Amino acid sequence: ALLALIDTPLPSADWIDSNARSLLLTMALDLGIGLEALDQDWLRRAELEPSLRYVLDLAVRTGILPDRIEENEFARRLGILQHHLSVFRRYRPQRYEEALIVFKAAQKIGEGEHLAEDLGWRHVADAVELHELPGHHFSVLREPHVHALASHLRHRLFADAVAPCPARASSLHPA
Repeated sequence: ALLALIDTPLPSADWIDSNARSLLLTMALDLGIGLEALDQDWLRRAELEPSLRYVLDLAVRTGILPDRIEENEFARRLGILQHHLSVFRRYRPQRYEEALIVFKAAQKIGEGEHLAEDLGWRHVADAVELHELPGHHFSVLREPHVHALASHLRHRLFADAVAPCPARASSLHPA
């Protein structure tokens, strides 16, 4: 079995709470607004309404969102993101008795700079295999960075497919 995590830290209430303060930055990056186009410091300090309008205007100006999108629809999307964070905060992973693969983004954003090298997964897994991907959390699944992830996964899936499975091997050669 292969369990691969893509730039996902082990859930921690501290990390989630600090990230919730920069929720609109998270939403902007998730939409595909470039990091260089955002005033990150202002977004982290600003009140919700003006920062919501800022991200919405930027998404419309860059063609990511249609110009007819309403602010209340955009606020609804923000509510969905808040819900996802609350679910993530409550999640408590169980011990994983096999190796897992952690793909982590090379470029850290905000609180991500303070995460453990393995993003905390050594606390719950027997072994953690680390791979660094180009880009930041929100760009690793977008062009051009997604190709690095695909290459790693293709290599690993192929290696696992040709390696003998212990269960199959033992059933072929009964004791």
